[in-house]
Amino acid sequence: MNSKQKVDEDARQFASRLCSKARECDLDKWEGGKNGFISTVFVNGLRDEGAKKFIIASKEENVTIERLVELSKGYEAANPKINNVIAYVSSKGIRCQCCGRIGHSRERCRMKDAICNQCKRKGHLKYVCKEKNGKKFENKIKEIEYCEDDDDERQSMFGLEMDMVECKSNIEKCFVIKINGHQIKGKLDTGADRSITKGLGELIDVNGNGLEILGSFVANVEAQGKKAVIELRVFPKEKCLIGRDIISALRLDLNRIFYETIDEINDSTDFIVKEFIEKYPRLFNTERSDGSNLSAKLYLKPNAVPKFVPVRNHPLALRKPIKDEIQRLISANIFKPVRTSRWASPLVSVPKPDGSIRLCEQFPIPSLVEAMNKVSGGSLFAKIDLKNAFNQLHMDEESMEILTVATPEGLMAVKRLQPGVASAPAIFQHHMYEGFGNMEIISCYFDDIIVAGCSKPDLLRRLDSVFQKLDEMGLVVNAKKLEILKEQVVFLRHVLSKKGRKPNPEKIQGIVSMRRPQNQAEVHTFIGKCMHYSDYIKNATLKAKPFVHENCFQNLKKELMEITMLSHYDGSQLLVLATDASEYDLGAVLLMRDDKNKERPLGHASKTFSQSQRNWSQLDKEAAAIIFGVTKFSDYLMFKRFILQTDSKPLTYIFQEKANLPITVIKRVDHWNIILRRYQYDIEYVNTKQFAKADCLSRLPSPEVMPEDREMEEVIEKLLMIVH
Repeated sequence: MNSKQKVDEDARQFASRLCSKARECDLDKWEGGKNGFISTVFVNGLRDEGAKKFIIASKEENVTIERLVELSKGYEAANPKINNVIAYVSSKGIRCQCCGRIGHSRERCRMKDAICNQCKRKGHLKYVCKEKNGKKFENKIKEIEYCEDDDDERQSMFGLEMDMVECKSNIEKCFVIKINGHQIKGKLDTGADRSITKGLGELIDVNGNGLEILGSFVANVEAQGKKAVIELRVFPKEKCLIGRDIISALRLDLNRIFYETIDEINDSTDFIVKEFIEKYPRLFNTERSDGSNLSAKLYLKPNAVPKFVPVRNHPLALRKPIKDEIQRLISANIFKPVRTSRWASPLVSVPKPDGSIRLCEQFPIPSLVEAMNKVSGGSLFAKIDLKNAFNQLHMDEESMEILTVATPEGLMAVKRLQPGVASAPAIFQHHMYEGFGNMEIISCYFDDIIVAGCSKPDLLRRLDSVFQKLDEMGLVVNAKKLEILKEQVVFLRHVLSKKGRKPNPEKIQGIVSMRRPQNQAEVHTFIGKCMHYSDYIKNATLKAKPFVHENCFQNLKKELMEITMLSHYDGSQLLVLATDASEYDLGAVLLMRDDKNKERPLGHASKTFSQSQRNWSQLDKEAAAIIFGVTKFSDYLMFKRFILQTDSKPLTYIFQEKANLPITVIKRVDHWNIILRRYQYDIEYVNTKQFAKADCLSRLPSPEVMPEDREMEEVIEKLLMIVH
């Protein structure tokens, strides 16, 4: 009853095999067996559903097995593509059960009478023995199904062959499809008749057990640029399963799916974000009103007097948005209406870029360079934005009264930390440092968190650790602003990549698109904006000096367009500080030198001498350039040995670490020697002709001016207190 037509059999061969089996069971002696029972098995066992329908539609009575063969052959003759498919499968897709080779069936194998050396049975070799290595394997299953397209223009065949091998891994082939416009990642299963999705005919699994079905729906399915309307089943616990119905309807290229790398299949960041959201639902729930597990407290000066400022009038256009925002803050458990208060501050409304309104202890805030250097060494980046970060910190009862605001809706005690509080950035940054201070290549600057990784798995592992910590802290992440697997990200108005950092092109474009200055004030404005990026421009002040010419204006804009990339700091490489001074200016450049003596810039700096400092000797100016350089890049140079380069040969003797200076040495140089005692360096002399990297900067008239002698003496006195 369970006999099926094989992939290499035509109708006549199938009928002949059934008759042979019937004779073995003595069914040919049973009246009606040949033309009744065998005919039923024949029709039921045909591979092609179209042939079955064709035979049944003929409605012939008392049909014999010979007549069924004729009808089946007639259908095959009317559909020649079926014969072509069978011929192709028979010649290339069949693995012989006698010898294990592909290209012929068992009946045509010359080894069909061979004796197996494993089980001592006739009909196969040891290579394909089912009891090989003392283990019994399941019978090989071959199944072939013909599926008609919706347009009936052609038919496609999908074959499934499960070889007699022992499974050594559970590698799942995942594939991305769109269901009603939503991207879904599902497991590709060529052995499944129907596709299912997580969440209806009765379906059974491979063991014959029934599957619980919630329902079904008809959906628009899209993959590999093809679309189809398919009925999908919904299961309560199963993952999305892509079966043969989708494969056949979309004519999916299985070779493309199975032999692409896993990274190429699963690189879609949408799915990675979705997986994180499913893993940390509380972390990404922006509708939460319970706040985080963090708290904040304000500390007042001694004898502080409470101050009450009444409500202010607001523009008519802002009154409704302000009222809506107040109601939202009350619903979010951030504001609490109160009847009286000794403290009250006026409400300040700040429009956000999206059109909404923002109602607006000491901890060191990291500098720009420090924040960026924490993610050095990464090649892929992720950026996390916290939702209303300051509002997630609870205030204590005393601080709530201090932060009371007077609004058009009455007095409101503030239950959460507000962005307008002077100490709010330091309080929040302190919590971020406690949570992530010990994590590598992760930088937190208030509500922006940058995570870097050396590879995709490394980044995702670090990102998972960060999300786990944020979830423990009770904070909320804005999933809409989450960026992952980026080769470069914008952080603190700079673009970070594995090569280094550079200014955000959008900010640069605003300066480049400025019109030509018409007066002195506009000239100062333009130069000031350019000097903000002087760290990246080698010849910035040199090109800015003759600003009476149109060429100077155009050259500066060109330099901004071709801005220099600054490298990330690498503590394993040698640092080189090169300084130089001209008649009016001084400059310094900090470089990293690798094992191949290749130097990459970490930063550029330059300043202009004051009117009195221009009267110094050239030796003093060169010394001032050295002091300026080590002070400017102190964060890099402190407690690390570096090379100090200058084109002043006398200074190589004066600024030696163990130099014995005479008593008559000028006081200024002696003070500078005291400053340099804080550093460990080897000073080198470089010929001026080979010192362009620092010489050009020393000729750049930067708007910043060197401190006068009295200011310098105050700095020296503080340093002397530290040294002694």
